[in-house]
Amino acid sequence: MTSRIRASARPVRDVIEALVTSPYPAALGDLLDEAPTGRKRLHPPGTPFIYGALVRHFRSASRLDNELKAGLWNLIRSRTQANGRPDPGPEPFTYHHFAHWRDLLAGDTDLREALANRFTRLAVGHARNTGLLTTSGGGSVTHPHPSRTIYGDGTVVRPIYRQPRGEETGKRVDPSAEIHTRHDGHIYGNNFVWFATRNPEPHGRIVLAIDRVPAPGQEANTAVELAETIHDIAGPGLQAVVYDGAFQGVHIDRLMRNTGLLVVNRLAAAVVADDGTITPKQRAYVTVTHQIRRNRTCRHTLHIRNGTIVDVALADDGTPVIVGNAVRRQVKRIRRSDGTWRFNLAVTIPCANGDFEHWTSPHATDTEAWRPEHLRLLPPDDPTFQKLYGLRNDLEALNNTFKRSLLVNRATSVGWERQLIDMYSYAILHNSTSMSRREVALLTPNRAA
Repeated sequence: MTSRIRASARPVRDVIEALVTSPYPAALGDLLDEAPTGRKRLHPPGTPFIYGALVRHFRSASRLDNELKAGLWNLIRSRTQANGRPDPGPEPFTYHHFAHWRDLLAGDTDLREALANRFTRLAVGHARNTGLLTTSGGGSVTHPHPSRTIYGDGTVVRPIYRQPRGEETGKRVDPSAEIHTRHDGHIYGNNFVWFATRNPEPHGRIVLAIDRVPAPGQEANTAVELAETIHDIAGPGLQAVVYDGAFQGVHIDRLMRNTGLLVVNRLAAAVVADDGTITPKQRAYVTVTHQIRRNRTCRHTLHIRNGTIVDVALADDGTPVIVGNAVRRQVKRIRRSDGTWRFNLAVTIPCANGDFEHWTSPHATDTEAWRPEHLRLLPPDDPTFQKLYGLRNDLEALNNTFKRSLLVNRATSVGWERQLIDMYSYAILHNSTSMSRREVALLTPNRAA
């Protein structure tokens, strides 16, 4: 090997060991083996996914090809044979081989859908082997457990060509890239959504599913569909979904009704001032009474502020003032005969004449379509919210490390279909190395022992 390989021999060796022992390349490669037959294959069907993962590790197919010719391919062959896997062959797998299989996947919608489904099933099985997404993981509908929670986020991948689509400049463009509007402005590229789950141990994150947002403004719909797919596979091992402010009331209501999952997300602010001051959403909810003595009742005007039920009274000058915050007590969930779910929320309203319990539902009604947008089963001021919503920040780290596997923070291929395959390649690399590192950690004796 060249000195360039020797300088990074240990991490590259670890990555190769993880990939050749991982179930991901072989299981996903079976999909390629089921493709229309041609001439005899020179390499086992899982090799394109190992190559794609290594491209993300080296950030460049050209560099990887040079490393393979310099001796890395012999290392792959030796580690593959040592682990009882099929010999990848004497000739290195190179970019032109990979491009053939990548374009085959990119151009076949059914094959891409099969890849997505099998990847998610493998990832859910991987997660369960680490104690995630299992019914024995604890938690409840009222207080979901982090180990039974999935979290998602969108990321826009800038195209390899800078010129926006549609401008008549004579320059090459990415035909699928569009301008997307985010909280921090406009960005040109292809928008993708992925979901993950994790345990608190190092390297505990597992990517579960990936998909492309078909058009600007449809990120939330894509995320809902992905969450539903994961729920169909994970079943009762799943309790909650975490997402950012892209989820609005219609998306939250759909997930709650269709999957029975508790949705954890922040409400969009009503007003954001120029100095950054945020005014949260607030609206009138209902007026309730409760009996305090015989023939006497106490009256309360309730509002919903930032997802939480609050008690409002009028000050001397007529200004509405919050005089008490409801305390979240219990969430109940029932399944209707048509298979959908209904949630109910119990809160305690503080009162000088004696606290009382109030039950409500976050679902939209014919006269109150605003409910799922304003009322949260798990509001931001609840301690459980902080524990679960903090998981979403982990995907910011995933977005960052994925984009660092690209060149100059731009896609290395043209078209969202190829870029989706690149993201799956990175997810295979990530999940395989996480699996390997966890196994090594379990086998390593505790130094303190």
